[in-house]
Amino acid sequence: MTETGINNSILDGLGSLDRTGLMRRMTDELPEISEKMGTTSGAIANRAGIDEGRFKLFRIGKRNIDWSEYMSLFFVLWRDMRSHDIIEEQGFFPDVLKKAMSINRNMHGEKWRYE
Repeated sequence: MTETGINNSILDGLGSLDRTGLMRRMTDELPEISEKMGTTSGAIANRAGIDEGRFKLFRIGKRNIDWSEYMSLFFVLWRDMRSHDIIEEQGFFPDVLKKAMSINRNMHGEKWRYE
């Protein structure tokens, strides 16, 4: 394990993750997801801390969404019971990302020892 607790296989998996594809799909599919939720994609973007005007630029291809914006949208949708299953079914939370994010989820405070 590395000092951060992420082993090499997880790092390799993260390296091969198609982040660009995930970000593009999220941007493209958000209107349909929001419709199923009974809200607007702008409202979801706003909940994720993304300005609605900026999000519109993503939608028309004038600007690319970045990874932190993707993750913000993802967490808003994943934590909402109206969209949680959609996010899982669409593959927006790939297994490699689940593994990487669960490594240190219960570790707080002092530096942990790995055995």
